[in-house]
Amino acid sequence: MGQVGEWPDELIPLDAHPNPSDRYAAASWARQLLIRRDWVVVDTETTGLTNTDQVLQVAVLDPSGRILVDTTVRPTCEIHPRASEVHGFTIESLGSAPTYDQVHDAIVSHLAGRRVIAYNSPFDQRLLAQSAVAWGLPPVESLWECAMRRYAQYVGSRRRPGSEYTWHKLPRGAEPEAIHGARDDCLLTLKLIRHMARPLVSSS
Repeated sequence: MGQVGEWPDELIPLDAHPNPSDRYAAASWARQLLIRRDWVVVDTETTGLTNTDQVLQVAVLDPSGRILVDTTVRPTCEIHPRASEVHGFTIESLGSAPTYDQVHDAIVSHLAGRRVIAYNSPFDQRLLAQSAVAWGLPPVESLWECAMRRYAQYVGSRRRPGSEYTWHKLPRGAEPEAIHGARDDCLLTLKLIRHMARPLVSSS
């Protein structure tokens, strides 16, 4: 159970959701995940946001939270200062980390052919692919699903009537400004999925 104020959906109770069926659909997605075992949660920390940036930390967890991959990665490009402010990594701190080509097979072994859940999955998928391409390796072939989009559907907030649902940062509890880490963010994503899977109760 989240702490008071931890979850953005607390701001919009079920009976105030603009389309309650969307919250039910997101909750159903989460519940279906939790009765299956053919999926993993992935998170990455990266050198930046552009189409030439790479991953510098990768975590993969199974549905129970068991760690399958948890590694730093020494990139072949510079780390943008603003990215370093978010995750705390520098080129110097990654001096002894493996390069992406040394961890690619381990990542593939846990992602290939599985449902891959990530918070903002298009970003993690793209950065992993860019890292593979930088080493002349094929990107991982998986079915990616976005927990961030599902949570936006679950919360149901909009900037204006009729617009798409607003995306939210991954809820981080009592320490919203804490340094990000791939493993911790995977655990937070699992916590979010379990939160969405709870029985829906009207506030009235």
